[in-house]
Amino acid sequence: MKKDVKIWYVIAILAVVGVQVASAGFGIIPDYLEIKGVHHDLSKTTNPNMEYHPYDRGTQNYHSEIEGRFNNSQNATWLNITSDATTISFTDVYTDYGIDTDGDGKYDYLAIDVRVDVKKAGKYRIEGNLKDHSTGDYIVWTFTDRILDVGVQDVTLKFNGYQIYRHGTSVKFDLKDLKLYDKDWNMLDYRSHAYTTSYYSYTYFNVPPADLAGSYSNYGIDTDDDGKYNYLAIDVWVNVKEDGYYSLRGWLDEDGNKFITYAANDSHLNLGLQKVTLKFNGYELYRRGVNAQFVLGYLELQVRSDGDWNIVDQKWDAHTTSFYYYTGFDKPPADLTGSYSHYGIDADGDGKYDYLAIDVWVNVKENGYYGLEGWLEDCYGHGVTYDVNRSYLKEGLQKLTLEFNGYEIYRHGVSGSLGLGHVKLLDYDWKEIEEKWDVYSTSYYAYTYFDTPPIDLTGAYADYGVDTDGNREYDHLVIEVGVNVEEAGTYSVSGHVRDNENDYITSDWAESELSTGLQKLTLKFDGYNIYRNGVDGPFNLGYVALSDKWNRADYKYDAYITSYYNYTEFDRKFTGNFND
Repeated sequence: MKKDVKIWYVIAILAVVGVQVASAGFGIIPDYLEIKGVHHDLSKTTNPNMEYHPYDRGTQNYHSEIEGRFNNSQNATWLNITSDATTISFTDVYTDYGIDTDGDGKYDYLAIDVRVDVKKAGKYRIEGNLKDHSTGDYIVWTFTDRILDVGVQDVTLKFNGYQIYRHGTSVKFDLKDLKLYDKDWNMLDYRSHAYTTSYYSYTYFNVPPADLAGSYSNYGIDTDDDGKYNYLAIDVWVNVKEDGYYSLRGWLDEDGNKFITYAANDSHLNLGLQKVTLKFNGYELYRRGVNAQFVLGYLELQVRSDGDWNIVDQKWDAHTTSFYYYTGFDKPPADLTGSYSHYGIDADGDGKYDYLAIDVWVNVKENGYYGLEGWLEDCYGHGVTYDVNRSYLKEGLQKLTLEFNGYEIYRHGVSGSLGLGHVKLLDYDWKEIEEKWDVYSTSYYAYTYFDTPPIDLTGAYADYGVDTDGNREYDHLVIEVGVNVEEAGTYSVSGHVRDNENDYITSDWAESELSTGLQKLTLKFDGYNIYRNGVDGPFNLGYVALSDKWNRADYKYDAYITSYYNYTEFDRKFTGNFND
């Protein structure tokens, strides 16, 4: 596979895996996927590391719209810059320098300070590519999400020093394709060629702590002794120079760069030559129906350091397996039949739908527990909501029902047909059996057919510190959340707090009986976690979910930015719980 094609593929993957589930404000996966976190256990309903392959829907190879989107980024019509510089803009002032985080005399990062003029406080993302000034070759991509106050200020982009070292050339670097987004992914400013750095020798940067050794082996794994492979295993040898936590990620292709499946292995590796095994889903290989040698089309090794995952080595077309018959792999125990039906459910008899139900028919070949995940879209392809169903199914033609929250549909505010845009069938271990896109469209529904949410977030918030033990340090950061209650009842609110570098700090949940009218719910975030995080405020309140006894009634991805706090104002002793 061509390296330049896969570079953009890597960038897309980095964007996905680099933004964790708990991340507020920016995520490759749109808001409606995050609904899982309200009613369901993320560790069971989806991959908690967000390890989704980067292809646009319906594509089967690396020459996807994602690649074209990045490579055509100099096309002003695609950029669709929405700012008139009244929100935030680049000032075209830059500074570059090396950062040595561990005091070993070598740079861990090449930093470029990007000066911006902020007219409206808020959360923003800046991203850019670093290229060889002499050849134009791509080296590394990075981004940062920041909460910015009004005024002219510098935002630092930190480019991974391992990849600069591995590039192996002593040159100046170009900061290219510099982009500025708001929290809603509107591009506010752009520079095709932003800046050329000073000269750097690649030897100024840290030597990568591990290398892909280039040695591989492959074999099938039969976990249930039925004579069929549950996984295609590829052993990858890694030369570890510094022990630590590493993540190995691999993408398996068939001939012609056609993506099949993805696997990852996160583990602690000791010094020396170590073996790391990637296990690729046998269901996917059976369903592909190809007798062939498979290709480990892209392989990436990352290390955990300073709270971040950094790429230390990567290879394209790393390994070609032995020949395998697809019939040698486990036959999927169930299939999506492609048959669907839909209807509204009025659970309380008030004449409004509480749920939109979509029945999904499954051909079950083996009795057992199965999971079904579904993502609902409006008639324009925009995400609305998510649901999951886990049930025991007997052999034969069976029905699994997804019940989509009517409050979410009402609040989305779009009338028209609704679509099951994405569906996944999972086995008892939550291993993916089958995945389909754009499978079904309902008849017309006005959003007013669905129940009006009984409570709303008003957008009013207040924050303050509370010292409960009189030691002059805050035990909690309190944030009051304003709500408008239409129907009296029991309601709950939950939320996450992140620092101004967008790193997760802590979360809280509260429940209360509320009467009608303007009311407030109070979240108390543990002060010890804020102190331990070691970053001053202001802090960002995000993932605010407001629910009644059964369903989420309102949600705000980025809700509120607090006042300024120094982290040393918070208690140094632990006062929360070990689940924070």
